[in-house]
Amino acid sequence: MSKDLQFDLKKSESAQMSVQDKRNMRAMMKKIEDATGVNRLEDVLQKELKHEETTSTLLDMQKALQSKLYMLYAKRDNLSAQVEECQGSGVFVGSST
Repeated sequence: MSKDLQFDLKKSESAQMSVQDKRNMRAMMKKIEDATGVNRLEDVLQKELKHEETTSTLLDMQKALQSKLYMLYAKRDNLSAQVEECQGSGVFVGSST
């Protein structure tokens, strides 16, 4: 376990924790350190906040693109209807596909 993480845990330990609570906290922080690659609690929190911000941005982009897609579908349907109308009125001469 890194010195930064140990220092953070020692600060927490001063707040009258049971021995089992201390062991659980150490184990939890070790798992977080192994999973995230960061060794300070502040870095873990910062990484999580950045992840949430990225997720929010991606969801906003998804909504915008979905709206644009629906608009393009409507435009396509409108143009298809216009083409059918023109074909039906004889504007287009030749073979139809």
